[in-house]
Amino acid sequence: MFDSPHNIQLTFNSRLKRARLEFRVEECFKSRKPPRQLMARIEERFKEERDSGFIETYLIFNKRFDELWSHLRDLEGDIDPAREIKFTIAQGGRVYSEIQIETSKASGEAALSCKIAPKKMSSIPFNAFLFNVIAKLSQQDFPMAVDRGQMRFLYLMLKNGQALEKVKLLAQPNVDESPSAGFLVRINPQLHYATLHVFNGEWLSNELNCKRLLKEARIALNRVNVDKVKMNFLEGHSIEKITSLISKMQAFGFNMPYDLLIAYDEQYRLNANLLARDKEAGEHDLLALDAKFAKARHRRFKGEHLQIDVDPSAMKAVLVAVDDKIVKLRPTLNDAWLREELTRAGLVSGFEEQIPALLQALQTGEGLAGFVVAKGVNAVPGTNLALKLMNKVVEVTDEQIDIRERQNHRIVHTGDVVAEVRYTDGVEGINVLGEKFFARGSASVLGTVLGGGVEIQHDGVFTANRDGLLQLDGSTLSVQSAYVHKGSINLSSGNLRFDGAVVVEGDIESGASVDITGTLIVKGSVVNAKIRCTGDLEVKGGVLTGKNGYINVGGNARMGFVENSVIQVKGNLLVQRMISHSWITAGGLIEVLDESKGQITGGLLSSWKAIVCAKFGSDQGHTTQCRIGSNFHDEIRLQRLAKRAKRFNEAAEENARSIALLEKPGSKLSEAQKQHYDYIKKNGQRYGGIIARIVASRTALESSLTYNLDATIVVSDILDKNSLIWVNGKKIKMPTSLKGVLLSTHVNKGILDLSQVEDFHKAHPAAIFGHSQS
Repeated sequence: MFDSPHNIQLTFNSRLKRARLEFRVEECFKSRKPPRQLMARIEERFKEERDSGFIETYLIFNKRFDELWSHLRDLEGDIDPAREIKFTIAQGGRVYSEIQIETSKASGEAALSCKIAPKKMSSIPFNAFLFNVIAKLSQQDFPMAVDRGQMRFLYLMLKNGQALEKVKLLAQPNVDESPSAGFLVRINPQLHYATLHVFNGEWLSNELNCKRLLKEARIALNRVNVDKVKMNFLEGHSIEKITSLISKMQAFGFNMPYDLLIAYDEQYRLNANLLARDKEAGEHDLLALDAKFAKARHRRFKGEHLQIDVDPSAMKAVLVAVDDKIVKLRPTLNDAWLREELTRAGLVSGFEEQIPALLQALQTGEGLAGFVVAKGVNAVPGTNLALKLMNKVVEVTDEQIDIRERQNHRIVHTGDVVAEVRYTDGVEGINVLGEKFFARGSASVLGTVLGGGVEIQHDGVFTANRDGLLQLDGSTLSVQSAYVHKGSINLSSGNLRFDGAVVVEGDIESGASVDITGTLIVKGSVVNAKIRCTGDLEVKGGVLTGKNGYINVGGNARMGFVENSVIQVKGNLLVQRMISHSWITAGGLIEVLDESKGQITGGLLSSWKAIVCAKFGSDQGHTTQCRIGSNFHDEIRLQRLAKRAKRFNEAAEENARSIALLEKPGSKLSEAQKQHYDYIKKNGQRYGGIIARIVASRTALESSLTYNLDATIVVSDILDKNSLIWVNGKKIKMPTSLKGVLLSTHVNKGILDLSQVEDFHKAHPAAIFGHSQS
């Protein structure tokens, strides 16, 4: 969650792939239009999700948001300025080929057919199902506001294993059909389900009105249920859905009616909890907007009066539609107006030479269809080549390929362009969207080797011929086969063991165990679970193993944040935001990537190479400890010995208390108590021997430890004075909290100001200051 201008809060739900805005009504009164910089940030985030393979398409609801903003401004004086608003501004998702729509413009009807395996259907939320239906109607240029109540019923039927064959889709009731009560209840006589359609926003203005509405709807259902079908009334689900609208746009009478499934025939034995479980708000916004697919051959850009198609390479933009209102504007059209219109549509470059001819065509109304509005400029080849791996560039030298990006695993699908060869110099080209690029080069000249799952086209473009994980190993580019687990791993799904790469599209939940021979990618979070993987691990969300869970990684690891966890990583551990109260051992470096807020607090961290963060330690709470430059395996052994010593010391203390109780002066012991006394006395001797052996083992191990003399800890902001830090087995003493320092045994007293780090690096080139060097 992060703040945005105008006191509008923008949140992104990584599981639902949904962006939401939350703000007060008073924000709309400050400006005529909503802040545009928000849209750029949202667009950037969803492009990243799409480019990372987590979604296939996305929608940003600019027009709907503008309309809501204007609607709220019109209510100034009649609405509480402090009232909270929630609005789903963007949604991403997958495209399901099993969902088929047939339309007939002659009859004005549309039919839905869908047959999805129950296992696959279990991972499809209602939001994604509705998204696909509306998108495919839009693809066929069939404008229809479908009844969301019917959609929810059909969704439950599919969840129950029922295939749908040419089911007629129903449209929302028109506003003209709205009765004086402000709501309408309809019952389907063939399938026996009932829907509620709310036209008056007053019913949604507060929780009391919502409950009254459901009561009135139940009475109305009894009236329209002329066949006296035994109906299962979804009161709990209906209350939850309707009350959730109190802070949304429907409560202000905007974008009505609102449709809801409220009852169905008891014989269906459907599980209505599936609707509540998804909790995927935003489907109402999807209905009123056209779908634009990321994989479409051309992208559509819209200005205020012009619609423009840009080809997949973004090297040409063509005019496809002109608003009729342009006729009235013809006498006032000029170069400045046209430049502003093209810029508003999203074009950045390549249209200057076309402006005179386009302006003339707009003024006369002739030759507009297919007019080339803008053209990109091609690049001129240089001398140095590089492999452009997705959005990352891997530089090439005479000796080797730098494979730092190997940690950046990405899911790819059959047919995806996964890499291409480009020059890194020469004259840059630029496309109509303003994106600069270097000329394409030759793969045979570069020497890139094709691995499994990859094909080459035109001696410079690499495509995937199977689904999996993109991987670069040395100069070999391949797609590693992967198993994709839909949904979360938990006690109901069972534990997961797999030989190969695995992608988990949900969370790994409490009590679950995952054992992977290969790479593991988790799109959600890890909570109280046990994970072992021999390859790399990437967790998009947070990690909280608790005391009963752990994570053991044979390669590198990357996580959103870490809290109260036990983690062992053979390579590097990169954390985006924070490490808190965790026990972590890494054979490489440990780095918190957020350069301004990245913090490590509490717990014990051990790293062979380096620890890098903005803030280390805290003057509140537990002491933060770290050991730098010691052997990964030795640290694990020391940790295990420490745990064993603690466990047996606690047992010995408990045993001693029992002995003291029985030896209390004046105590008379029964025969059973005497036998117990003899037993715990022997136990005391046994515990003493075990503890002595543990101490001896630990002492011997500590005396034989080897160290990495180039190990460092780099803190760019505050290093708290209460932290306990050992570098190469030596404790670093800090007289006070420090700002911007490097700790190393190579410098006097182990502390160096970061302003002197350049000279230190020249003297000790093997020292690590961040993951870009490792």
